[in-house]
Amino acid sequence: MLQKYDLIVIGAGTSGFSASIKANEIGSKTLLINDDRVGLGGTCVNVGCVPTKFMLNIAEMVSLKRRKKFSGLSVDVEFDLKKIVEEKDKLVESLRRENENVLETLEKVTFLKGEAKFISRNEILVGTEIYSGDKFIISTGSSSLIPPIKGISEVDFITSREALDLKEVPERILIIGSGAVGIEFAEIFNNFGSVVYLVDMKKRILPNLDKDISEFYLKILQDKGIEVFTGSKVKEIFKKDKVFVVRILVNGKIEEIEVEKVMIAAGRKPNTDSLGLENVDLRTGKNGEILVDEYLRSNDYIFAAGDVIGGYMLETVAAREGMIAANNALSCSGEFMKMDYSIVPQVIFSEPKIASVGLKEDEIIDKGINYEKRILNLDTLPKAKILKKESGMIKILVEKETEKILGIHIVSPNADEVIHSGVFTLKNKLKLNEVVNTLFVFPTFSEILKLACQSFSQGYK
Repeated sequence: MLQKYDLIVIGAGTSGFSASIKANEIGSKTLLINDDRVGLGGTCVNVGCVPTKFMLNIAEMVSLKRRKKFSGLSVDVEFDLKKIVEEKDKLVESLRRENENVLETLEKVTFLKGEAKFISRNEILVGTEIYSGDKFIISTGSSSLIPPIKGISEVDFITSREALDLKEVPERILIIGSGAVGIEFAEIFNNFGSVVYLVDMKKRILPNLDKDISEFYLKILQDKGIEVFTGSKVKEIFKKDKVFVVRILVNGKIEEIEVEKVMIAAGRKPNTDSLGLENVDLRTGKNGEILVDEYLRSNDYIFAAGDVIGGYMLETVAAREGMIAANNALSCSGEFMKMDYSIVPQVIFSEPKIASVGLKEDEIIDKGINYEKRILNLDTLPKAKILKKESGMIKILVEKETEKILGIHIVSPNADEVIHSGVFTLKNKLKLNEVVNTLFVFPTFSEILKLACQSFSQGYK
C-alpha cells in the first residue's frame, strides 16, 4: 500500500531537522529521510562545525608550548592525536544521540534511513518502497568539491572529513583552498607541528571576506610559519615513494613541493546528483544547486533549504531556511515568510578569530553609497595588552551622511562572541553616537567596537 504524507523532507541535516520540527509544530504528517552519507545532523554535527571546533581548541592549547608570551611562565604540552580523535568522536556521537532523542518527541514525523529519488511529480523511491507526498523539501546538503587536477584521481588525497580522523600528525601537508575550511585546518596542522603549505588560485586568501581583513590575516598566517601561495594553480599531483609531489604554477613558474598529505578544501558542491531531479519540474544552477525564489520555493510543490541551494553555507542560515521552507510549504493561508540575508554573521574559528557582519567595502562601492571607514588595530585595546593578544583589528564602515553603521569586520580573540554586538548594531540600524553612548564592560575585547566608533570623531583614519 502506497504511504502518503503531507510533507516529505529529504535530508536530515540542520535545515531538514529544522523543517521537520516546524512541520510537527504545524501538525502535518511528515516523512524525514536521511542517507548514510554523513549521518543524522548533517555536516555540521558530524564532520563540520562541531568536530572542527573541538580540534581547533585542542590544537590551540598544544601551540602554547612554543608561544612564550609571559616571561615568568613556561608551558610543556604533550598530546596523543589518537586519543584526541577518539574524544572528538564521542562528542559527535553524543550530539547525534541528542538529535535522535529530539526526533522521538516529534509525533507527526516519521524518520526513515535510505536514499530518496524522485520517480514522478509526487512520488519518491527509497530502497524498494514508494512514498507519496503533497509537498517536498530538499535539504540534502553539500559535499567537498574536488577540482579537476591532473593525477588527483590516482592519489590518496583527503578532505576535511578524513582530516578529522587522522591518527598521526603529517610532517608536511599541502592544503588546496584558502577559504574558511582551508584556513582552519591550516591552523590545526600548524599548531600540531606540521609544515603547512596553503595554495589558492584566487589573488588573496579568504576571497569572500573584506579585502583589508584578508590582507591582514595573510600576515598572521605567514608569521605562524604557514607558507601561502595565492594566485597560484596546482597543475599536477603524483606519488613518489612515500610522499606526494605537488606541481604548482607560481608567477609563471612551476614549483614542486613534497608532502605526506594533500588536503582538498576548494569549496562545496550541492548534493543533487542522485535525487532523480530529471523526473520533476525544477531548475538547478551551474554547480547543481537548486534554484529557489525568496520563499525558498523551487516550484509549486518542491521547496529547498540549506547548502543544497548554494549561497551561505552556514548552520544558522540552514536552520532558518528549513523553518521557513516548512512554513511556506505547509501554509494554508498563503502567507509566506521570506528569508532575510541582509544581516548574516560569519566567523572563521582561527586564532585570532575572524568575524564579519554587514556590507564589505567593495559592496558599498558597488552600491554607490557615500561612506567612511575606520580601521583600528587591537594593540589600542587594554584587554589585548593585558593578555598579550594584540594581533588583530576592527574595520567599521558607515554611511557618511547618516552615520549609520553598514559593516563590521573583526580579527580578534573572541571575535566569534564580539560579533554579536555587531549583529544587534546592524539589526537595530544604530548610528555611531548610539554605540559610543552605550556603556561597555572594561576591560573586554567587546570594547573594540565602541573604540572604533569613537575613532570617527577623533581623527583616526
